[in-house]
Amino acid sequence: MLGPGPLAFAACLATALWTPPARAQQIADLGSALPVAINSGGTAAGATTTMMEGCYGNQYPFTYSGGVVTPFSALGLGTFSSVNDGGDLVGNLFYVYGGGPFLYSGGAKTDLIPAGIGVASAINNGGQIVGWTTGSVEHAVVYSNGTLTDLGTLGGGFSVATAINAGGQVAGYSDMADGSQHAFLYSNGVMHDLGTLGGTNSHALAINASGQVAGDADLADGWTHAFLFSGGFMLDLGTLGGSDSYGFGINNFGQVVGYSEIQVGGGPANAFIYSNGVMTALNSLLPPGSQWGLINGEFGQAGLEQAFAVNDNGQIAGCAYINPSTHGFIYTLTPNLTGLSPATAAPGGPAFTLTVTGTDFLPGATVNWNLAFFSTALATTYVSATQLTAAVPASLIATPGTPTVTVTTTQGASPAAAFAIRPPRPSPGVPERPRGGGKTEAQ
Repeated sequence: MLGPGPLAFAACLATALWTPPARAQQIADLGSALPVAINSGGTAAGATTTMMEGCYGNQYPFTYSGGVVTPFSALGLGTFSSVNDGGDLVGNLFYVYGGGPFLYSGGAKTDLIPAGIGVASAINNGGQIVGWTTGSVEHAVVYSNGTLTDLGTLGGGFSVATAINAGGQVAGYSDMADGSQHAFLYSNGVMHDLGTLGGTNSHALAINASGQVAGDADLADGWTHAFLFSGGFMLDLGTLGGSDSYGFGINNFGQVVGYSEIQVGGGPANAFIYSNGVMTALNSLLPPGSQWGLINGEFGQAGLEQAFAVNDNGQIAGCAYINPSTHGFIYTLTPNLTGLSPATAAPGGPAFTLTVTGTDFLPGATVNWNLAFFSTALATTYVSATQLTAAVPASLIATPGTPTVTVTTTQGASPAAAFAIRPPRPSPGVPERPRGGGKTEAQ
């Protein structure tokens, strides 16, 4: 927080038109490296690609950290599928080139085929690995401390484990006896059927520390929607206006990322974040004219196209289309404040509504009124990703001062904007009337 001197100076110079301070780059361009996983420290992993289109790498495993993409070409063709907070990675190399599932930890690669894993999908902070077996029996498995545990199925012959949390709860999907597939949550030794949204199939693809699960499920009308399973209930997250949506990642705030069609029956896909009951297109959070938001209708692609993972710091890993090729990205979803209206008020004035403009506002965002060592959370209304309104009570402008305004979301706080509480300035060019019948010099 700025001290009284700088705040007063800022209030005098720029209360009506405020320019925000520079902040870290909002989107990191990973080029041909397409991330599918990201840990709490911002290390992302996936596979590089030579494809002109498509969001899944077909070349070499890579990691991204500190602004640097590091390919692991020596491992062979394949991908990293998961990275934990300690930097341990699991992935899969193409079998056609003699590959298979592997663990990469401490600079060393360990083949997971001898452990009985056919495909490795995720690793948690305790080093437990999930995936599934291949061959005559294809079942979801957990590999922990040298022991492989078969999780079984929901009645059919096939199951897949896709994610595991620190508590050892596993998410995935399994064949049913009737041939359909249902999402499952494996907890305390039991595989629980999560059901569907009224249709035939569902798939669980991500899980957070509290056991909330994200994925996709069919509706009775045949369309597929992203879901959030929480508290024993599967919630339909809807779409961005199209027919289908898919949930790929979830963080510990229960925020879900994925992609959604924006037209009924098909059309361009938009990456989304679902937060506080609202699905928001990541493209809608971009500043006007951003190269990341350009739409190419020919290929059915739209800027930030798919989001695969999100951490608690609001870093989203995904895939974008920038003509004429596919790019990986890390989007840092922190709120930014660019304007206040009004930016001044008279001491002792009435309560008023403050309009705050900026970027990356999420449902549930809060406008804060800060003065000295005290901060007051204002009653805030979410209007859009670029606008909030807040109720400022008369008590907060009772005396002259230079408070600041910030916006906070689950992804952090914005830079501060100065607000001036000062008496109205006299209008220039109006001569003072003489007192007591006296005359001015002009007379």
